[in-house]
Amino acid sequence: MIMYLAIAGSCAEQKANSVLEYANLIDLTLNDAADAGVSTVEVLLSPSEVILSEFGTTNTPAKSYTYSGSVPSFASPNDTLNLNIQPRSLAFGDSGNYLYVGTNTSNRVYRYTLSTPYDIGTAGSQQNSGNVVSVPFQGIALHPDGDRMFVVSANNLYELSLSTNWQINSGVSLTASYNLSSDTDGLGDPIGGLTGIRFSPTGKKMYVSYAFNTSNTETGTQGHSKVTQYNLGSAFDISTRSVASTIDLHPDIGYFSLTPPNPPSQPDPVGIRALVGGLDFSADGTKLYTCSAHADSQSGAFIFLEYA
Repeated sequence: MIMYLAIAGSCAEQKANSVLEYANLIDLTLNDAADAGVSTVEVLLSPSEVILSEFGTTNTPAKSYTYSGSVPSFASPNDTLNLNIQPRSLAFGDSGNYLYVGTNTSNRVYRYTLSTPYDIGTAGSQQNSGNVVSVPFQGIALHPDGDRMFVVSANNLYELSLSTNWQINSGVSLTASYNLSSDTDGLGDPIGGLTGIRFSPTGKKMYVSYAFNTSNTETGTQGHSKVTQYNLGSAFDISTRSVASTIDLHPDIGYFSLTPPNPPSQPDPVGIRALVGGLDFSADGTKLYTCSAHADSQSGAFIFLEYA
């Protein structure tokens, strides 16, 4: 099932070897939406594929699909990497030589070596970081030099230091943490319930996806899923952040309730009640991709969105 929608939208990306800077969220509009047909929870783009991680399914795999500049077909994956670790976050590192996976259960990061860059079908040896912070990793991004890692969970962003670049089994330590719920997004609401993080290649823009209680609701305690862009005064320095713009993904993703029943029982015009999962961008920064972290409670669909 493919749905074509139009609504004001969205943003930009992180491909470490590029020198371009990405567009502002407010410059983009929703282009396409698809029923992914798989249990989406995080999205990651390589130069030629879209990689989706699954949560709550057998072997909790990551699956890759051919990407040629638009929403791919999810009929059958190119490769399946069985992770067995309930993945909630994905990131490439060292020009695609490594795949990093954050989990929802063990509070640690895993790293897979790829014999062919960006090809998860060639994944080999695995490292794990041990328990670095006592929270589930809901989103992950790496500094282009491989000496730092950025993780989001709940309302917090954690900066981790790697004692050896790209290596996570030789020492990972917490160097800083930031509570983003003290920030007000571009729609006047606090930022929290974080599910994804990406940077522009220069590190001067940061993007987070989240689902938090908002004032922008239809009734009561329902909230919306959003993506917010931060500008950073110094590259990759979270302490220099300022909110630049925000897009509301509702009603395409993210109509949810913070109190039972969850999802809410009230009718919704579109019926999308799955909160946002992760996010990523095309290599040129002109397209934003995001997905649901749960199925729509009415249709059972997992949603994949493209903003351009």
